[in-house]
This record gives sequence, C-alpha cells and structure tokens, in this order.
Amino acid sequence: MKAPRILIALLIISFIILSILGESSGIRTYSIFLAAVSSCSLTLIIVTHRRLAFPKVASMCFLLFIGWMLISSFFSKDISQTIWEILRTVSYFGLFLTVYALVKNNKSIQRFLLISFITVGSILLIRDLYNFFSWGYLSSGRYLIGSFYWHNQMAGFIVILIPLLLSLFLLIKNLYLKFVLLSAILISLIAIVFTYSRGGWLSLIASLLLFLALSFKKIKSHIKPLFIMFVIFLISMVVVIKPANIGRKIESIKTELSVQTRSVSGNLRITVWQNTFKMIKDNPIFGVGPGVFGESYYKYQNVPWLYAKNAHNHYLEYVAELGIVGFFLFAAITMNAIFMVLAERKVLGDFAKYPLLIGVIAALFGSAFHALVDIDWSRISLYSIYWILLAILFANLTRKEKKIDVVGIKKLIYLFPCILLVASILLLVSERNYSLAEKKLSDHNILEAEKNIVVAITFNPYDSSSYLVYGQIKEIQKKQDAAKEIYYKVASLSSYNSEPYYRLGQIEFVNKNYTKAKEMFIKAIELAPFSHPKLYVALSDTYNELGETNKAKNTLRNAIENIFPLNESYRGFYYLYEYSGLNKSLADLHIRLIAMDIKNKKIKEAKRLLDIVESDLDPKNPIIPHFKTLVVQ
Repeated sequence: MKAPRILIALLIISFIILSILGESSGIRTYSIFLAAVSSCSLTLIIVTHRRLAFPKVASMCFLLFIGWMLISSFFSKDISQTIWEILRTVSYFGLFLTVYALVKNNKSIQRFLLISFITVGSILLIRDLYNFFSWGYLSSGRYLIGSFYWHNQMAGFIVILIPLLLSLFLLIKNLYLKFVLLSAILISLIAIVFTYSRGGWLSLIASLLLFLALSFKKIKSHIKPLFIMFVIFLISMVVVIKPANIGRKIESIKTELSVQTRSVSGNLRITVWQNTFKMIKDNPIFGVGPGVFGESYYKYQNVPWLYAKNAHNHYLEYVAELGIVGFFLFAAITMNAIFMVLAERKVLGDFAKYPLLIGVIAALFGSAFHALVDIDWSRISLYSIYWILLAILFANLTRKEKKIDVVGIKKLIYLFPCILLVASILLLVSERNYSLAEKKLSDHNILEAEKNIVVAITFNPYDSSSYLVYGQIKEIQKKQDAAKEIYYKVASLSSYNSEPYYRLGQIEFVNKNYTKAKEMFIKAIELAPFSHPKLYVALSDTYNELGETNKAKNTLRNAIENIFPLNESYRGFYYLYEYSGLNKSLADLHIRLIAMDIKNKKIKEAKRLLDIVESDLDPKNPIIPHFKTLVVQ
C-alpha cells in the first residue's frame, strides 16, 4: 500500500521540479506533460485504493466548471486554443483529486509533499539568486527572473514559498533546522525584492498579514528570531543596494494611480482591463472561448504596442473567456474553500492538528491576490502548485468526503484518466509531427514536411497552426486553389486571426488579382490592425499595382505614424520587439516609404525616416548605405 503512494508523491514532486525548470520548452509540450502525469497519478490512486475519494462540493463545482467549458467551446473564437485549455483544466482536476486522495488517506504524505516542495523550491531560489549576483545582473539593473523567465512570475513563486517556509519554521523544534529555515526565509525576502515586482510585494504583504492573523500566538513565541532576521534583511538591503532604488520602486506604486505618471507596464494593465470589459460586453454568456483571450484581444486592442496575451487579472480573464456563468462556477470552488477556512479559523493555529496548513492557506491567498494583477495562473507550473495546495486544504478541512468504490459499473471511473491519457497521446503525436513539418519545411524538404503535417492534422483536426503550415506547403507546390481552401479553413477555426487573410491576399497578389488581394489585406487589417507591419506593406504594394500611389503612400505613412509610432509604449517593450524580429519588419515599412519619398523628391522626410531605421530599428540593414547616398545627393 505504501509503495504506490510514495511513487505517486514522487511523480508529483518530479512534475513540480520539471515544470518550474522547463516550461520554456513550450506551453503545449507542458500541457501534454501535465495531462500525462495527472492521468497516470490518478489511475495509480484508483488502482491502489479501489475507490476514489473527493470533496463533494468542490468537485461538483469543478465538474460543472469543466462542463461549462465544453459548452462554451461551441462558441469559441479559436477552437484550437480551446482544446489545449480544456486539456489543461481537466488535468488540473485530475491532479487535484490525486493529491486530495493522497493526503486524506495519509497525512504524513502531506508533510512529505510540502517539505519536498519547500526544499526543492528553496534550492532553485538560491541557485537563481546566486546566478543573479554572479552574472552581474544586480549592477546592470536587471530584474531577478530565475527559473520562471519573467520577474513577476518569479515573485509569484516566492509569494507561495515564503508562507510555507515560515509555517515549517514555526512547526519544527530542532534549533539547527530552525536556523536553516530562517536563512531560507531571509534569502526569499531578498530575492522577492530583486524581482522588483510591485504586485508580488503587495501579495506577499497580504499573505503574511493573513498568516499573522491565523497564527498570532505561535508567532509571539518566536518573535525574537524573526525580529533579528528582519533586521538582518533590512541591513542587507542597505549594504547590497541603494535604498533609493527600492524607495523609487515603492513610490512608483502610488504613481501608477495617475494617468499622467503611470508607467508603460501600468498603462498596459489598465488598457487591457478596459478592453476586457468590452470583450465581456460583447460575449457575456459564453465568452470568447476557453483559452482564447490572447487571440481575441487582437480585435479589441485599441492602443499601439499594448497587446496582451493575458488579461493581467485572471478573474476578468475567466469572465471574458467563459462568460459570467463560467466565472461564477470557478468562484464557487474558491468560495467553498473560504467558507471552510472561516469555519475552522479558531483552531487553525493548532499545528499538531493542522501541520503546515496555515502556510498553505497564506500561500493560496497570496497567489490568488497576485492573480488580480498578473498572469501567474496562465503558467502551468504556478497554477499546478495552486491546485495542489488547494487539494491539501480541502483534504484537511473536509469532514465528509464522497467516495466511489471501484466495483461493477463504477469501474467506469477509469474512463476519466484513460480519456485524459489518450488525449495527451493524440496531441503529443500531432504536436511532434507539427514541429517536424516546420523543421523540414525550413530545410526545403517539402514532401516529408507534407507527410508530417498531414499526420499532425489527422491527430488534431482543429489546430489552425498546422493548417497554416499545410497551406504554405501547398503554395510552394503551386497548388494555389488547395492553399486557398486551407486558409479559409483556418479563418473558420480562428475567427480573429489575420494571418489566413494575409496569405489569401498574397496568393491573389501573385496571380495579379489586385482588387481581390486588396480586399483580403483590408480584411486582415480590420481584424487585427496592430498585429504586424507586413499587412500594411502588402496593402501598399497592392495599391501601387492598382495605380493608386497616393493610397499606397498614405497606407505606409498611417502605419508608421498612427499604428506603429515609436512612442513611449514602444520603447518600454523595445526588447520584446527586437527579440521577436518585429523591428526588422517595421524597418521594411519605413524603407518602402523612404523609397517613395526619394522618388517624389521629399529628401528631408526620407532622411528623417532613414535616421529612425538606422538608430532605432535595423542599423545593419544593407540598404541603408545606398539610401544615404541618395538623400545626400
């Protein structure tokens, strides 16, 4: 009996480690990994116990939530994204049930899980902080990003870790281990400062206040070592960095409240929230579809450069994607947990009865608080940790759980993890072949690329990305009618995607059907006006072929001055556009207009645009020297 439980616990710990270290390999890859781990773990639980125990109210709410996701998927604006979101959500539920059953049947596993997480998390954090200092990131003014590849999500992880460390510190009696844990808390506090995440700071304060309220008596008996640790923390901040740096960051929290002083990051959040309400207004019942916020936002984006894949408020994002009903079903799970905590609040400070549970509650609260202003729950690793901790909370506070014995017809319970496993395998085959097709296409191995992409579509016939590659292959094979049919298919799968219309326009342009090409390019721009400069270059070229040179110039000039102006927002996210290659596309936009200005003898304007290309966009562009000679002449 014990061996399978330990095996499952090790699977979960391995998952936590790998998800923290490797999510950079791609969210789809980790969605498949999550589904596989969840289904295998849940199957082992059922096989071991011959029954499945679950918290009745929370599980029913979760199942209704998944059911509503399936209903809203019929109204999804991008079914390919919805499939992956449903896979992840079902996997979270499987993980939730697995951990609940583990902890409910054996409380020692709870301690094993939490201590293992604390240990692994602390080691990762120390490694990340060491690299931060040794690589000179502090002196260069960079943020602590660590294993999460973004400073705000690194802060979100620390917000979860610190309450658990503090809870373990209060629980154990060994003085040596207390010193080790106190050191780990100190390191974690230093680390969250260097993330410079204001949302993370506020979330940590909120979680620690809750921790204090629930365990005040226990903390009183440890006040001296905690006070000394805090003093050391303050001294280390003064020694390592100038207090003014932190002071300015703290002061900036207040400046975010004003439109005149708000940062680019603050403007992004406010703008996204405003546009999210518009999205909700247009789709109040079923939403835009599970996991489709990012794809849908192109239609609602109304400020240059301020695109967001997520709403930076996960609760708003749920309303936008699943409608009001979907949000309330999710909220019901959270409210159930809150009511349980309130009912037991007077005895939660009993560390003998509820070991480490106060740390779990505070960590959950901090994570939920941070989800108001950031995208932690869009990261598989952080959201998985959240559901694991929530399962531990329910396992401790649920007095009567529902149990299903695996006998007779009830063996159908095996279908749930089996379907999840089969789905993950099918999507794995599809994703693997999609990646191979892309690689072979880049190597000009067209026949092999086509074989792979056909397999990818066979195993996932709703993936718009695979169809886009398939359409590109058909174009290379000069099968334009087939390519057009495929691109129309993409447009039907992804309602707000400008790419299929752009490619349809390119086909019409090559065939010299310029009127039809113009129609396609205008459609692409209407769907996503801020998505890419290439749309405006293509439309301008089409106007030129139609002999409408003024419209061609105005299209480029409008794109440069109004759609993609090099304003404060652009400079705030410059590094992203340079990394993605968008700067080179924007340089091409400028170069097209420079050529027109030179042709029309507007040398002064051409020189101004050329200076922008050389200084801000693409200084190594080979055409710059040639243009320089022309503007000098």
